[in-house]
Amino acid sequence: MGRPERPVSPHADKETAALAVRLRAHRRHAGHSYARLAELTEMTTTRLSRAASGDSVPPLAVAVAYARGCGAGTKDIAEIGKLWRAARRATHADQPERLLHITLVGDARDLWSAMLHLYLRVGRPPLRELERRADGYGVLPRSTLNMVLRGLARPSRTVLEYFVRACGVSKTETQEWLNAWDRVNHPRASDKLMPRRIAGGEVFVAVNDPGDSLERLATDEARARVALAQARLRYRRAHSTAERQSAHQQGLRVQAFLDQIAVQKSAATTSRG
Repeated sequence: MGRPERPVSPHADKETAALAVRLRAHRRHAGHSYARLAELTEMTTTRLSRAASGDSVPPLAVAVAYARGCGAGTKDIAEIGKLWRAARRATHADQPERLLHITLVGDARDLWSAMLHLYLRVGRPPLRELERRADGYGVLPRSTLNMVLRGLARPSRTVLEYFVRACGVSKTETQEWLNAWDRVNHPRASDKLMPRRIAGGEVFVAVNDPGDSLERLATDEARARVALAQARLRYRRAHSTAERQSAHQQGLRVQAFLDQIAVQKSAATTSRG
C-alpha cells in the first residue's frame, strides 16, 4: 500500500470530507496502491490522491473512475454521485437561497436565480458537459451559458430550454420553465406588477384587475398558496430567530396577497352575476 495517506483535510466541509472518506474506503477495501489505481483508471497518481484529499471537490468523472477502479458496483457508484452532488452544493452554499417555484417566477432576476439554483442543485457540472448533453453542437454554447449564469446576459428561449433539459428536468417541468420565460419576456398588459420580497429577493407578483377572469385569479391563488407553504416550511426549518422572523414576514406578505385575490375573486363573481 506504500506510505500512509495523509488525513483528510481538516479544512474540508463535512460533505466534501464525506466524499473523500468514501473514496478512501473503496481503495482500502480493494487493497490498491495509488500506482495500481492509476494503471486501472489511466489517470495520474497525483490526480487520484487529490480527489480523496478533501482539499476540494474533484470532477465527477474522476470520483467515479476512482471508485470503479476499486471495483465499486452500481449502487456504490450511485452513492458516490450523491455524495459528490452534496459536496458541490455545500461548496456553493453561500449563493442566495431560492424558495420560489418556477411557476412563481415573475421577472428576469427571478429567472436567473432559478437557473443558478438548478445548476447548483445538479452539482454544478462543467459547462462543457452541459453542452455535450444538449441535442447537437452549438445549441447550448458554453460562452453564452457562462454569461447567463453570471447574470451578465439574458437567456434566449432556446438556450433556456436546452439548459434545463441538460440538467435533467422532465418534459412537463421544462414547459413550466418555458412558460416562465414567456411571462418574463412577454408580460400581459393587464398585469400590474407589485414588488414583494420573497425568499430574500424582490419578486414582482402579478396582481390582476378586478375584471380579470376567475380562471386567471385561481391560477394566481394556486401560485401564492405554494409560496405560503414554502414560507411555512422555511419557518419550521429556521435555525435562528432572524430566520424565523424573515420567514414569518414572508408568510404575512403572501397572505396579504391571497387576501387581495379573495377580494378580486368576489368582484369578478359579482361582475359576472
